[in-house]
Amino acid sequence: MDRSRQPIPRQPDDAAAAGRPRPSARKLRRFGLAVALLALPLPAAAQQLYDFGTAFGRAAAVADGEVLVAEPQNVIRPGRVYVFRPATTSERTTQVLTASDGIRSDGFGRALAAHGEAVLVGAPNAAEGAGAGYLFVRSDEGWREAARLDAPDGTEAVGSAVALSERVAAVVEQSGERERVRLYRRTGSALAEEALLEPRSGDRRFGAALAVLGDDGLVVCGSDEAGMLFLDHFRRGTSGEWRRVSRVESGEPLSNQGGLLSQDPYKECSLATDGDGVAVGMPLAGAGEGRVALYRTEDPDGTLVADTTLDAPDDATPGFGTTVAVSGGSLWVGAPEARSRLGAVARFQRAEGRWGDPEILTGPGTNFMPVFGLALAAGPELAVVGSPGDAYGAGTAVAYRRTEAVGATWTEGTTLAGEAEGYEAVRGERVDCADGEAAIFTCEQMDLVALLPVEEMGASRGAMVNDVWGWTDPETGREYAVVGRSDGTSFVDVTEPTRPIYLGQLPKTPGSRGQAWRDVKVLRNHALVVADNAGEHGMQVFDLTRLRDVDPADPPTFEVDALYTDIASAHNLAVNEETGFAYTVGNSGGGRGCGSIHMIDLNDPDNPTFAGCYTDPSVGLGAAGQTHDAQCVVYRGPDDAYQGREICIGFSETAITIGDVTDKEDPVVVTQATMPNTAYIHQGWLTEDQRYLFVNDELDEMNGLTERTRTMIWDVAELDDPVLAGTYLAESNATDHNLYVTGNLMYQSNYAAGLRVLDVTDPEQPREVGFFDTAPFAEDVPGFFDGSWSNYPFFESGNVLVTSHKQGLFVLRRSVPLS
Repeated sequence: MDRSRQPIPRQPDDAAAAGRPRPSARKLRRFGLAVALLALPLPAAAQQLYDFGTAFGRAAAVADGEVLVAEPQNVIRPGRVYVFRPATTSERTTQVLTASDGIRSDGFGRALAAHGEAVLVGAPNAAEGAGAGYLFVRSDEGWREAARLDAPDGTEAVGSAVALSERVAAVVEQSGERERVRLYRRTGSALAEEALLEPRSGDRRFGAALAVLGDDGLVVCGSDEAGMLFLDHFRRGTSGEWRRVSRVESGEPLSNQGGLLSQDPYKECSLATDGDGVAVGMPLAGAGEGRVALYRTEDPDGTLVADTTLDAPDDATPGFGTTVAVSGGSLWVGAPEARSRLGAVARFQRAEGRWGDPEILTGPGTNFMPVFGLALAAGPELAVVGSPGDAYGAGTAVAYRRTEAVGATWTEGTTLAGEAEGYEAVRGERVDCADGEAAIFTCEQMDLVALLPVEEMGASRGAMVNDVWGWTDPETGREYAVVGRSDGTSFVDVTEPTRPIYLGQLPKTPGSRGQAWRDVKVLRNHALVVADNAGEHGMQVFDLTRLRDVDPADPPTFEVDALYTDIASAHNLAVNEETGFAYTVGNSGGGRGCGSIHMIDLNDPDNPTFAGCYTDPSVGLGAAGQTHDAQCVVYRGPDDAYQGREICIGFSETAITIGDVTDKEDPVVVTQATMPNTAYIHQGWLTEDQRYLFVNDELDEMNGLTERTRTMIWDVAELDDPVLAGTYLAESNATDHNLYVTGNLMYQSNYAAGLRVLDVTDPEQPREVGFFDTAPFAEDVPGFFDGSWSNYPFFESGNVLVTSHKQGLFVLRRSVPLS
């Protein structure tokens, strides 16, 4: 074999120094996903930390007798603010507010401030990204938009923080790296610009939070270049001029150990006022545990004077003080990162001049990262707590009502939620890709046969789809899709591809957590399902022949046929239909360890049994041998030494590992294949002749190791001596995920870039021959994880299944045969 191709040029040291993120960091980036990675394409000033789906509950306010809950992160429609009128037994939506000139993804509701019968709404992505503020007032007919605050020329973002009182409206705006606060004089429903407050030289951030203090005062929170938190108190003079009357510094640098909060500049502090005092939440103080400081003003100059400091209770840390609200002698403090980001709120009551021990509220959410307490608002009789990560990012909120005219008794109401945002189904007729479009989707030589939205597959609110596999019934020839979701697995009959039929679901294992990661495969006539970071989930086994008897008019919720519990959670799953074995990787949370691959005998599928462990301790970023995905085959490739052997190829974060697992009790490491400048070796697939192996790296684009989406091409003609034969670079630099090869075509699911189809007739020179962008509103950039997660191109019919996170299940077909 010609080895002249083996040397690979090393990238510049600064690119290599980007490093390989540890698995925990990888998961952090992907959810919360990473946090700012599922973000809408907002200006820098409006970048958000907890970018879950639509994020109902990201901001909240209380008006007289009503609570307002924002849903600012809509992708298909403009942001919304829902108005609820809580009652003793139920909460009902009375109105949904949007901007009169609202546009898709405008961020309307990113910030809210209410006073009496008026509310000020920040929309930092409105007006072509410059942002705007909107004043709504209430009358007998309901809420109406009364004024819009536009971004002045040269301003990049408006509305990341707002404040409102009877006389004052304040809006944060950003120009370049500099924040300012623009003040307006309010007279009923009219606003007149009055002043522009500027930061001092050396201030790193100005306007992370705002609060109107008294009749004519404003407190602005920010941080300086030394990382010290400060409070600036401005007051209005009799002639209308505003001046800074005092600055208070925290005296303690903000911690960079505050978890996700430390990545969000708009969660450095929070403010709330009640009368002449101000409560300041400092979630990054105390090494990230957080604390709240209360100040009062001293007349005549309005200097802020320290009153009381409250440290974080054990059950409300880290991030205690992310949000604060104070009203009627009650102080509410949000800690959304507490309890492993389930979140918590500490409610204090003041009596006899001191704050008593807090009551800890935990909210209803248990799946994903509910971050209960990320939004918080309170009035004398009503309060509301937002949980924007609940319901898999769709978000929820909880309203509370004081049940005594005077006193500290509060009653929790029902959970509030917005209307689900989703895509319309496409069924009944194939939509050809014409002039680069099929319906709202861009494409090339790939037609849209059908689209079944997530919510039409038995999913709970906010759930997303992830993995997909297919099954062809050997008796009837019918084709089925097995679709993974955040909360379970859906079964869809796609035999008539323009009319997919949902047949029922297999929920996640009772007691396990719903998560974004679920992996499904089919072994002969059984579906196998695992989930990552899901607790005691195990591997579910489901007999697919049960689908033959389903009445589509009444899709059932199935129970498993068997549950394998020698693993708890697993990131991925491979199968070998020839041998009847399954292989789980990325195992965690309990069960047998197995460093790289956990092997399971499923020749009796009702009684899956442990078969052995395969471990290559030289690979992996975390624990020795840690592996992300695998492909296992009976080898029939060109290497005579391994003919007929069962070979598993592990995609193991730092390298590819090749093992002989024919003897499950004594598997053998054949070799590892490494190359410089990789961040996370993720997944791959062999060509049908088993001569070449195509491999993707999920994080190389994000880490600056490649300028475009990269696929590595390995020549594995000699299994113990793989050769890197080349790389394929796509047109965009979207993050890549799963790829599969059938015949001379490779199907790549590349998140925001959708499905890409490559001709690999010459494996060392792939060329793109078609695509279908399943996420039409997602920007094709690294780290944008909305879009195509996986695909299944192996049906004899030629129909291709594609799952796309928030959009659903696509059935696609090539427009023209490959010439």
